[in-house]
Amino acid sequence: MRFSLFPGGPNMNPVLAFCNMYSKVFFWDLSRLEAYHDATRYGPDIKDHRPAFLNPFQHRIRGGGLMARVQRGASPTESSSSLNTGSSDVQDRQKENTGKIDWDRSVKNWNRKYEMDSPLVNIDAHKEEIIKGFTFTGRYITWSRDGQWCVVVGSTGVFAVLQRWAPR
Repeated sequence: MRFSLFPGGPNMNPVLAFCNMYSKVFFWDLSRLEAYHDATRYGPDIKDHRPAFLNPFQHRIRGGGLMARVQRGASPTESSSSLNTGSSDVQDRQKENTGKIDWDRSVKNWNRKYEMDSPLVNIDAHKEEIIKGFTFTGRYITWSRDGQWCVVVGSTGVFAVLQRWAPR
């Protein structure tokens, strides 16, 4: 894998970028790693002292839900009352979890992206981009001076120009 480091600038965090042989580019915001490390000094209460970029996972019901799938799979000869048998438990659990924050899941996701305590554990990328339409091996990455643009040069004469993700 080839990599490049944007050192940061005014209102821009330093970013590490890697490219691989499957047209994929990975980005890590190094300031977020430091901020997470500082937040974890509070121990298990990171949810109370979390940086703004750590968004907790929140349960929600998607359109249709389980009942729509059950109804699509039902035969025309079944009565509507047989479709509802035993479904109130599932619906009650969905309503109970809707809007609730799953802190355990959130902390696990954050640890995969930001935890630096073990040097032998991979840190998931903060952002991934796939260059669609071409399969190439990334050979070189460079940044514009202002950090807004990242250029990936690859095998077979392919290159990609990527714009930095927008701040939230």
